[in-house]
Amino acid sequence: MSLKRVAFFMNLKRGKLIPIKELPRDRMFLREDVEARKEAAKELHAKYRPYDE
Repeated sequence: MSLKRVAFFMNLKRGKLIPIKELPRDRMFLREDVEARKEAAKELHAKYRPYDE
């Protein structure tokens, strides 16, 4: 998915990604939810870090 592990788990902790199924060691997510969050993160990155282009 090219979403960094730290960013992924912080989104999970903050409630921005919600698993559809949780197992003792795994969580399952809808691909569309993960991709939508990734796009939103890109937009926020561009908004708050314009000098990183």
